[in-house]
Amino acid sequence: MTRQNLIVTCANADYFPYVQSCIRSLRDRLTQSNYHLAFLDTGCDSEQRNWLAAHVDQIESPSQHFELPTTPPNFLLGLLARPFLRDYFPGFRNYLWVDADAWVQDSTAVELLLAASESSRGLAIVPEVDRANRMQFGGLPKYWQTTFNWYGRHFGEEIASKLYSLPMLNAGVFALHESAPHWRKWSEAIRRAVQNHCTTMTDQIALNVTVYLLDCFHATELLPAWCNWTCHMGFPRWDVRLERFVETYMPHREIGILHVTTRDKSMIREVATMDGTKTRVHAFFPPHLVTG
Repeated sequence: MTRQNLIVTCANADYFPYVQSCIRSLRDRLTQSNYHLAFLDTGCDSEQRNWLAAHVDQIESPSQHFELPTTPPNFLLGLLARPFLRDYFPGFRNYLWVDADAWVQDSTAVELLLAASESSRGLAIVPEVDRANRMQFGGLPKYWQTTFNWYGRHFGEEIASKLYSLPMLNAGVFALHESAPHWRKWSEAIRRAVQNHCTTMTDQIALNVTVYLLDCFHATELLPAWCNWTCHMGFPRWDVRLERFVETYMPHREIGILHVTTRDKSMIREVATMDGTKTRVHAFFPPHLVTG
């Protein structure tokens, strides 16, 4: 059976505990016959590569695709290589990227991402907008100043003024069809951006420019927050009965992909339960209540 869907993640030695969670969740939650799991190695050690060889189908190391003023760290090469996934892993119909610090709780999110990519023959991605997003309740002016600076440093103030208040599309989880118009335009946007500035935000800012300004919005499906729940905007609740992370507000749908985008990557977190109390939970796969 031909595997039409490729799932890719990426990490270095420092992020290896998180990417193990990601890979284990993918193997546990998905039917292995309908996807190929690949890994971009940005600096894992030999023991870690041995573990990867037993758990993924293909391992590659990213190349430097853009001229940069200084030699970038390997982890940055992994982010900048994403418009070239078709070159690293040719022959697939849909390419799903999942960041190392994200993991799958409900496979419905993966199915929806891939279905949306296939249907639009484009990009399926989640905007950082939700009723539980704490930025929506008084934090937008400060956040908009931050996004204006991100766009301005990479593309100049004219583009920043057009895009700073639009929903940020989070590039930590996305699906992209093999024939999507985004691939080439995204790489061109990055090539332009890195002439001015280059950070871990560069590829995401360039992807937002691609969608909003480079005639790709029509081929972009915007999916709900439970398909890529970005925790820097607020952790979801913990359902003690189901032992699952769920949306903050009713109907408390189960989170599909939890993306621990907070700077604090602690495995154990204090989170709110359904009744509003707090409890300690292991926030990576497999999630579970922590006692003692």
